[in-house]
Parts: sequence; C-alpha cells; structure tokens
Amino acid sequence: MKKNIILIALFLSVSLVFAQPEGQKKTIHDLMATGTIDFIQDKEKAIRAFTIVISMDPNYVKAYYMRGQSYYGLGQYKKALYDFDKMKELEPDNDKAYALTALILDEADDIFNALQNYSTAIKLNPENANYYFSRAKIQHKYKNYWYAIKDYEKSIELGNKTQDVYYHKGITELYIQHYKEALVSFEASMELGKQDKDAYYYRGYTRMFLTNFEDALEDFDMVIAFDENYAPAYFHKGFIYLEKKDYKQALNFYNKGIKINPQVSRAYHNRGLVYKALEKNDKALADFNICIKYEPKFPDAYLNRALIFEKKEEFTKALNDYDSYLRIVPSNPTVIYARGRMKLREGIEIGACNDFRLAAEMGNKQAIKAVKDICDQLESTKKIKEGIE
Repeated sequence: MKKNIILIALFLSVSLVFAQPEGQKKTIHDLMATGTIDFIQDKEKAIRAFTIVISMDPNYVKAYYMRGQSYYGLGQYKKALYDFDKMKELEPDNDKAYALTALILDEADDIFNALQNYSTAIKLNPENANYYFSRAKIQHKYKNYWYAIKDYEKSIELGNKTQDVYYHKGITELYIQHYKEALVSFEASMELGKQDKDAYYYRGYTRMFLTNFEDALEDFDMVIAFDENYAPAYFHKGFIYLEKKDYKQALNFYNKGIKINPQVSRAYHNRGLVYKALEKNDKALADFNICIKYEPKFPDAYLNRALIFEKKEEFTKALNDYDSYLRIVPSNPTVIYARGRMKLREGIEIGACNDFRLAAEMGNKQAIKAVKDICDQLESTKKIKEGIE
C-alpha cells in the first residue's frame, strides 16, 4: 500500500533554535536544505544529513521532524516514533508531532493510542480539518461510528470538501444503515471526481438497499466494466433479480459470481433460494449444504433446507435443521412452532406441545390454534384414559 506521507512545509514548523556559532548555523542550514531535497528521492541519504544536524544541535526540532518522516517513509516505525517523541519533549504544544505519531500507530494497528494522539493534535490545533478527517477514520476502525460521522462533518465544515472525506463518510453511514445519508455522501464524492470501481460499487450497494434497483444495476454494470472478475457485483445483481423474481437472470449472475469466487457461503444460500423458487429442490439442497459447510452458524441455510425437507416429507431431517436453527436463533416463534409440527409428525407429542405452548406465549397465532386444537385435546383424551383405567 502506498504510504500516506505527511510532508508539512519545513519552514512553517516552529523550532527551538539556540544560539549557534555563525559557521555552525550555516552548516546546519545547508544540511537541512540538502536533506529536505533528498527526502523525496533518497531517504537514507536524507537521514544521514538530519542525523548530523542533530549531533550538532540536539534541540533542533526541524531535524527530528524531517528525520522521523524519512524513517516513516522507509517503514522504520520505531525510529520514527523516537523522533516524534523527541519533538513532543522539545515542543509539548507541537500538534504535528502528535498527528505524525498517530499516523504511525494507525498503520501499526494500535488504534487506541492513535486515537489519543489525534485527539491531542486536535486539542492543540482545533482548526486543522485534516486532523478531524484522520481521527474520523480511526473512530470508524474503533467502531465509534457516530463520533466518526461528527468528525467527518467537522472536517467538511473546516473546508475539507474532498472526494475522500465524503467517500469515507458514506462508508461509515452505510455501516450504521443510514442509506439515504450514505447515498448523498457517495454522490458528493463522485461529483468531486471519485469515479472508480469502489465508488460505483458502494453507491450501487446503497441504492440496492434503498430498493432503487435499476440505478443499482447500472452501478454494478460500471463496476464490472472496471473489473469483469469482481464477484460481489455479480452477487448483488443476482440478489436484485431474485428480489424482482426474475429467477433466470438471478441464476445467471449467481453462477457467474460463484465461478469467479467459489468460497462465498451466502452466494450458495441465495442461489439455493433461486433453485427453491424454481422448484429445483435437489439443486437447492446442494447449495444449502455448501453454504452450511462454509458457514455452519448461518441460520437461514438451516431454515430453508428444513423447508425443503419438510416438503419432501423427510421430517426427521427437517426436525434436525429446525433444531440447528434454534440453537443459533433461540427465540423465533415461527421456527419453534415449525419444530413442534415436525415433532408431532415424528410422534413426539409432549415435545410438540411444549413447542406449541412456547411459541403461543410469544404470540404466534398458529401455535395458539395448535395448543387449542391439538394439545388441549390430547390432554383431555389423556385424562379420559386415566379415568377409565
């Protein structure tokens, strides 16, 4: 991944420069100028120049600042952090030192401390729009989505109206299912020039959830134009056609996506739904089996497989799948009632009535009727038999 090197203009940085002999001052000036030029092409050479400056004047903040960025550019994070810590020691109010530290900690996946350093940088310089943008991305990683959105909004308010800030804001809004807001953000990003595969993919994904199916299909077509082997675009097109009940098209796109990436469990589940709708039950079962193999804790695969087993009058298998579903989602009254029906089919009357009563207590109307028509009748018959005996 290309490193996002922050190079802040050298001469804008505040530094502590103590009295130096005139000749030493000129030497430091020349070394800093040489190192700054070398920073772009030869960071190791730049490091040598900045190190000489530090040996001549251990309190020269600019040298730590530039050497730290050089180390960062070479991926030598510990050495870079040392230099930025030295900046903090020499200039406790230097916001750039905290921002650069946060940048490295973010890449090292130390997001807690990255967040703390960005917050300090913002406290020291609350008008820097880029700091809010950077902290917003950390907030997203930390799953503080609301705080992330606030930081994106503050960054925009301070003038950072770029395609990247709107794009990342849209991603966060998508995570919390604010689809209308996300669509506005993605469209703003695209208007500002983000016209790549990711932009069309996420806008299409958002439009799909807003049931703007035709617009979403156009976006996924653009994704495929950028990358014909991008499987998620085919899967989402398949989902849209499944929702539209155009099963032929749905099957076509699920087949294409699975051919490109055969490891996606939900793709098999959804293709199984297409086969189920087409009454190709054996093919549907095969897909649900693959889905369960890849994702054993995906409840819908058990539920839909159970429905097919029930239709095929394979009641024991259906009962097992309803059990599997309820181990994952224990409080679904519809499935509890369905399991009760299978128990009744298998002659497990007490177990069936226990399920009917439980589902009835949860408000399932079919279960309420079953308790009255079946369980109460069984209880009455049992009491009559006991009386006779």
